Amino acid sequence: MSLRWATAAVRVEGGSPVCAEDLVAAADVQISAQMAGFTPDLVIVYATRPVLAAAARLHDALRRQWPVAVIVGSSAAGAFDGGDVDAPDLVIMVGHLPEVSLSVAVLDDEELPEEPVGWLQKLALLPEHDPLFLLLADPFSVRVDALLASLDEAYPRALKLGGLASGGRRPREHVLFTPDGVVDHGLVLLTLTGDIRAEPLVAPGCRMLGPELTVTQCQDHVLLGLNGRAAVTVLDEVFTGMTEPDREQFRRGPLVGLWRAGQRPRPGEVLVRTLLAVDRRQGAVGVGAALVEGQSLQFCVRDPQAASAELRALLRGREPAAAVWVFSCIARGADFFGEPSHERRLVRGALGEIPLAGFYSNGELGPVAGRTLLHNQTCTLALLRSRGWS
Repeated sequence: MSLRWATAAVRVEGGSPVCAEDLVAAADVQISAQMAGFTPDLVIVYATRPVLAAAARLHDALRRQWPVAVIVGSSAAGAFDGGDVDAPDLVIMVGHLPEVSLSVAVLDDEELPEEPVGWLQKLALLPEHDPLFLLLADPFSVRVDALLASLDEAYPRALKLGGLASGGRRPREHVLFTPDGVVDHGLVLLTLTGDIRAEPLVAPGCRMLGPELTVTQCQDHVLLGLNGRAAVTVLDEVFTGMTEPDREQFRRGPLVGLWRAGQRPRPGEVLVRTLLAVDRRQGAVGVGAALVEGQSLQFCVRDPQAASAELRALLRGREPAAAVWVFSCIARGADFFGEPSHERRLVRGALGEIPLAGFYSNGELGPVAGRTLLHNQTCTLALLRSRGWS
């Protein structure tokens, strides 16, 4: 018996009080039509601000509707599924996963293991189990970079994807859904093992400016030399060579793309980080990533046309998937692309009308060059498939 997925998208009528039971009932109508009698083992929920006041009641309603399912989820600045509803207030994805084992760890930051053996003990899971991890975390209360580094060390070959909760503005305003209720801080870590695999796609969506350069001198996050010259001098030359519109865009959001030396990166293989500061006295440039001498670097800016082209290229020619998880930055919505649900339409155009669910996050988690990293203004996807055991 293969994996079976279904999604639902529900809106709250403007001005009406939120009734959690009605929302779940409306979602179940959509889901039941797709599941054909199969019982969900997993429920993933993304709830936007109109629903968050009723988050605890929503969890209770989900538990009554699907009493044996594992429930996880997050608050969201916006959410979407594969249907035709733009800007839904609630998105639910369910999965019937007959040959998949599910477990959930709900952790505070101080509970996160720092050594690989700590993860093996806490999760009671060996790397040989080849797990798939879905991480949903509160950005105010979890040291995400440290989390990913230690989890990578414990499970170097395991795929880790997810997003940071959004929709809140201050600590304790985000919501994470767990099997036992809702929390307003920490990490929800869903582990899937067995007859499931995922193909990750990471799409930062940048347009490169100027020539490809080589890092010739650096200290951690400080860029000192490019092509054997002072980094600031090279930056000034690249900036001067830009068109005026590109200069203005670079001023508003200066970025660098990084990749391994000696290879032209394919779509999804460039790590994009923010250019943080310029120290003209030292000739140095601060970058939001630890640098390595010899790696390739190119200055860049976010660009909706480049983002669309990159996502299309990443999706082209992929083998069929059973479902898709999508985590997209809150900055990549309608204001960026000029239309709502743009990425959803690109995914559907490339993969067909398969179950899809995602949310606009405060940070996206996904692999680049063998490391799981926290991204911003990026779209990460997981194409879910069976291993063929069933």
